[in-house]
Order: sequence, then C-alpha cells, then structure tokens
Amino acid sequence: EPERHQQLEGGVSPEGERRSAYPHPVRPGGALPGAGGGGDLPAMSNSEYYEAQRSVIGSMLFDGEHVAGLVMHRSREEDYTGEYKTLFRACRELFQAGKPVDAVTVADKVGRSYALFLHELMEETPTAANVEVYLDILVEKSKLLRIQSLAANAVNCISLEEVQKLVEQQQRILGDRPGAKIVRMEQGL
Repeated sequence: EPERHQQLEGGVSPEGERRSAYPHPVRPGGALPGAGGGGDLPAMSNSEYYEAQRSVIGSMLFDGEHVAGLVMHRSREEDYTGEYKTLFRACRELFQAGKPVDAVTVADKVGRSYALFLHELMEETPTAANVEVYLDILVEKSKLLRIQSLAANAVNCISLEEVQKLVEQQQRILGDRPGAKIVRMEQGL
C-alpha cells in the first residue's frame, strides 16, 4: 500500500477544482469499508462523512495537544474508513503512549508515504477550534451508515430471530457513547 501512496498525484480538475492526491477510500462498486460485522456500508450521496473524517484528523494534526483527548473520548475506530482509520489508529497509539500527536509523529508511525496526505489534511483544515462540530458530524454520519447497513442486511434475513439480532445491534449503535460502559442493573448496584 505505501507504493500506491507514492504513485498518486494531486492537481486541478478540468473544472478548476483542487484534486487530492488521495481519493476518498471507496471500494469498487461504490461501497464504503464496513463498520465491523455488518459488511460494507452503503455509498453516501454526499461528502459530509469524508469531510468530517478529514477535519477531525486534520484537527488532531494541527493541535494534538489540546484536541487528541477529546477526539479519543468522542469517537471510535469504526467511525473512520480507509486511510482515515489508519491515521486514527496511529494517533490513538501515540496519545495512549503519552507521545505528541502531530504530523511528524504520525508520519513516523504510519510511514513517510503518508507525508503528502498529512500535509493536505492540515492544509485543508481551517482550524482545530471547530473539532467538536466535526466530531458531531462524524459520529452522527458513522452511526447512520452503520444502521443503514444493518437495515439493508435485514432484507436478507430468513427468520425473525435474525432480524431481532440486527435490531439489537442497531439499538447498541443508537445508545453507544464512547467512554461509557453499559452494564446490567445488578452490576451497577
């Protein structure tokens, strides 16, 4: 995969729009990488999800000292796709090890082939001050996509028991709050 990153080139589209050297990580057929257990996520009709991923990672690169803890508390690995998931993992490992989270340390963790991509993320992120808004969008879109994926899988169920399992997964997604642990009432007393 590092070879792929080195061969990509950015530029300007014929319409004059800036084109990233790193295309959005969409699999052939238009499906997004899966969110665990449910297969591939359905393709989105807009780029809000990708822009939120880019902005959250860019914010951590911009101001990891102040932002990384909030990002680690509010989002999870399954909220990210493709290269963004790789970068989130690297940021999390650095944060948990008590090391700085910035473009240099992240590039060292994921490989120098990501240097241009990291630079683009920082360049495109106007400020880290809006990271809470970026996180709100990221978490909401991630949950929505995972729920849509489970709903699409329900069409293929051949028993109510299978549907019930999918409904339970959807309820866990809707009630899921990073940093919170769900326990039975007996355990909580």
